[in-house]
Amino acid sequence: MTFYAIRNLLRISRPLFLLDAALTYTLGVGIAHYLGALIDAGMVALGLAWVLALQLSAHYLYAYFAQESSMETDDPDWHTQGDFGKRMTRELPLWVGITALTLVTSFSLLLIRSGDVESGVYIVMALIALGAFVAALPPLRLADTAYRGLIPSIVLANLVPGLAFMLQTGDIHRLVSMSTFPITLLHYAMLLVFEFQRYAQDLKHDRPMLMIRLGWQRGMRLINLLVLSAYLLLGVAMLIGLPTDIALPAYLALPLGLFLIWYLTRIGAGAKPHWGALNITAMLVYGLTVYLLTFSFWTH
Repeated sequence: MTFYAIRNLLRISRPLFLLDAALTYTLGVGIAHYLGALIDAGMVALGLAWVLALQLSAHYLYAYFAQESSMETDDPDWHTQGDFGKRMTRELPLWVGITALTLVTSFSLLLIRSGDVESGVYIVMALIALGAFVAALPPLRLADTAYRGLIPSIVLANLVPGLAFMLQTGDIHRLVSMSTFPITLLHYAMLLVFEFQRYAQDLKHDRPMLMIRLGWQRGMRLINLLVLSAYLLLGVAMLIGLPTDIALPAYLALPLGLFLIWYLTRIGAGAKPHWGALNITAMLVYGLTVYLLTFSFWTH
């Protein structure tokens, strides 16, 4: 296998999104720890392996079908840029995706055979799998529509920590929803920022993305609204039962969120965007908030 093929495989794996899933999964386990559950390390590892294998499978299968689609049109998908066809065989993403899907099946059987999993866990697992593959695979392939950011945000920031929690406790708790709904909004805002950078390309190829449908000005306002709503929702959660010693540290990321809003407002006023700084800020707003919540649950 050539260096370019390995590099493309790593790029298609989308390591940041794998890290994202690992972080939100750790949040779910942290909430269980905070509530006094006895943490089963083996179950933690098995559940995380299932989530990551499922992600990898969806990423590679999406890349394969996107490659096939881009060969039929003049609309190269962002997964297939970089002379994809010459540097790795067309079938390689398909076989890697199938291999990862085989691992998902194996991990699922291990969870079933453990006998310690409640029926509700299987429902959450099915929803995660449905979200991953409906977004990635034809004929819907919602990752190429206005739902590009919404479904991954619900899966990664809401369902994955819920699954991690339920694997330890067998049930769900209101602290999970209180913690995950705000970060779901921040995750969606982050993905819309990423989409904003591709606005010109999506407009050129007439892709039905949310930012295209809204227009870039209303799209920026939506991002700002999502960021503000996330921290407002966190405040409401404190009023209805989320412990302040858990929620307050997350507000240390609020200045970054306000900076993101200010920066987007400047771009809307005509300032030249620095995409690297904008993307990194959006990632930090989301990632730092999740980390601070996770750290608080694990240390209290």
